[in-house]
Amino acid sequence: MSAVELFEDVKTLIMSSALASAGDNLDGMTLDFDYYLIYTCSSLADGTITKTADPNQLLIAACTAHRDATPTLVAEEITTAWLRDLRYGFRETHRLRQTTTRVELDFATQTSEHGIFVTGLITVQWPAFR
Repeated sequence: MSAVELFEDVKTLIMSSALASAGDNLDGMTLDFDYYLIYTCSSLADGTITKTADPNQLLIAACTAHRDATPTLVAEEITTAWLRDLRYGFRETHRLRQTTTRVELDFATQTSEHGIFVTGLITVQWPAFR
């Protein structure tokens, strides 16, 4: 099984065994993403966190890297923030994609067997003139 297939299988399991996060809980997760990504990842210059009504992607974090940050550093920092500070403890899956100009982390996480889930995407791009 490929990494992409594994990610999709676990995401499907999460979404089929829990309810989509909403209301205060999703608002809280939005604040956590803002803090743990934008303010604690030293490679990120700024970003915005957007809530959506799409259960496949409840949160979208669109970030800009500092000009001198490498894609490898950005990937390491956002993955660490995800695993250490943002995911729920019960179950999670994520998929990292990295090029020389963009880093993306797709994610899904679940609070408990029949609890709530959050899905989304973190994208990081660099300023036009690097």
